[in-house]
Amino acid sequence: MLVTLREQITALKGQGEAHFDRHPDAEIVLSQPGLGVVLGAWVLAEFGDARDRYASAKARKNYPGSSTPSCVRR
Repeated sequence: MLVTLREQITALKGQGEAHFDRHPDAEIVLSQPGLGVVLGAWVLAEFGDARDRYASAKARKNYPGSSTPSCVRR
């Protein structure tokens, strides 16, 4: 069972790598330190590819709730 699962994961990774370069933002995503094809595809899926969806970097950071409110900062 684990061998089959590993084979399927490898096949899926190969498919992702084969198609990721076709995305218009692939070069931008891959230019970020630490982002490869698999994680880059996840980032695109999470945030979407509408470039003007967020008004600023802070708005994008607020999306997952990871931004600290200004009243809490020291």
